Parts: sequence; C-alpha cells; structure tokens
Amino acid sequence: MSNQNSSASERRNRVLTALVPVSLHEAFKTASRKAGKTISQLISELMRDYLSRQGFEEINGEELAARLDLLLQSLVALSSSIRHLDVYVKQYLETGGDIGDLSNAETVLEKMRPRVAMLQERDSTDRHIESDWLQFQKYILYKKEYRILQSHLQPRRV
Repeated sequence: MSNQNSSASERRNRVLTALVPVSLHEAFKTASRKAGKTISQLISELMRDYLSRQGFEEINGEELAARLDLLLQSLVALSSSIRHLDVYVKQYLETGGDIGDLSNAETVLEKMRPRVAMLQERDSTDRHIESDWLQFQKYILYKKEYRILQSHLQPRRV
C-alpha cells in the first residue's frame, strides 16, 4: 500500500535540476526577490505559462471561443453567488493583488490564506465564509484564464 502512495506522489512532482551560467542564476535570484517568490516558484510559473501558451497554439479558435463563453458564464454565476465577494476583493487588493493584472493571482491567493483563516476564526458562525473563499479562488483563476484566452483570440498584428 505504501508503494502505491509513494508512486502516486512521484507522478505528481519531479525534481528538475539544470546547470545554468552564474549570470542567469543571479538574474533569477534578483527577479525572485523582486516578485517575493523563491526561484523554484518563479521557474514553475514561467514553465506553466510557457506550456499553457504552447497548448493554446494547438487549439483552434472555435474551441477557444467555446471555452471563453463557458468561462464567462461561470464568472457571472460565481460573482453572483459569492456572498462576501467585496470582502475577498478588498483582501486581494490589500495583499498586493491587482484585478486588472492577474499574472500573480496564485501567489496573491496563497498570501491571503492566513488572513482568510483569521476571518473564519473571528466569525465562526457564518458558514458561508469558507465556501465563499473556495468560490473566490475559483473566480480569480477563471478570470485569469478568461483574460489569457481573450488575448489568444485577439487578431495578431504583423
């Protein structure tokens, strides 16, 4: 049984090590400090963004438009169902997030966790706080994906 668990965790995460010139390492180190992230987080985000862009190039515009429409419907439904949306948006902005630029959305959401936990402890009678938090995370990530898809559907200028 432990072999199954260890093999499952091995499939989720793998160590990727690369030898790079000192100047490149220093550039990553500087960029990670400015972004408030570790070098590993920065590289993971860069790789994820690169791979997502590569995947988009293989999908045709019709499929992107359908996904865009589905995301828009989900965003409208989520925004109307999150009872404490204003509280979470305010915390998102106070934590360094920018609703106009969601490029660091995952990092901001992660930084929000301790504040959300305090909110949940402070108002333990409100059963909607936790479900609202989960929906807010989904809302922000859908909004980010929506904007990325929108940018891929924009006509490219040569």
